[in-house]
Amino acid sequence: MEEQKKPEQEVNSNEENTSNVENNQSESKEPVADASTSSVSDQPERTDNVGQETANESNEPTTGVEEYKALAIIGYVVPILFFIPLLTEAKDNQFAKFHANQQLNLLIAGFIVSTVGTFIPFLGWFIILPLGSLVLLILAIMGIINVVKGEMKELPIIGKYQLIK
Repeated sequence: MEEQKKPEQEVNSNEENTSNVENNQSESKEPVADASTSSVSDQPERTDNVGQETANESNEPTTGVEEYKALAIIGYVVPILFFIPLLTEAKDNQFAKFHANQQLNLLIAGFIVSTVGTFIPFLGWFIILPLGSLVLLILAIMGIINVVKGEMKELPIIGKYQLIK
């Protein structure tokens, strides 16, 4: 009889171990569910490696971005200076050329808005010039943000035209 009790005890102890493992698994699942429902501030910040991986997946250049950010921003602040990156060693850099093209488009759009707004009385003076200037300012800010992020995104409306190749 003692031999028969030993296998029963082993079976019972195995069932207890299995139930303990299941309990541990269910306990470990609960924090995961809580983490998915938690707010963004509770989630850990991404490491530099993760940020770099996501940056390379988008339409961003891989070389020379940091070197030429200042040159790329100049043309958005003062659009007439779009050509500065084209006169430096940045002329061979895809990032600098892309943003010089965006800045040229912004400059041409500025000339169009100011010309049309100036020559059309009342409608141009009070609607076209103020609204057009506001749109151009917003586009310039969007361009600066793209440069700071290191992205090569086209500006809305005017960005699709490639004048500098």
